[in-house]
Amino acid sequence: MPPSFAVLEQRLRGRSKDPEAAIQRRLQVARDEVASFRDYDYVVINDQLDSSVDRLRAIVLAERARLQSMQVVAGDIVRTF
Repeated sequence: MPPSFAVLEQRLRGRSKDPEAAIQRRLQVARDEVASFRDYDYVVINDQLDSSVDRLRAIVLAERARLQSMQVVAGDIVRTF
């Protein structure tokens, strides 16, 4: 999520590529998504590029390490014991 609604609006308008109607649609979608943030498993605040990328990388690595994802590989290792 963006650090604030104002920052998101500034970013969208700063691109100067989208018509006003498109900007308004994107802002409304953002309002709806941010209002539902509790429904997500992770929250990444897109404030600084490097730290946001680091957070996303950590999430991907954590998801890849979940038991459900690793069950077959771990089972193969357990059978060697």
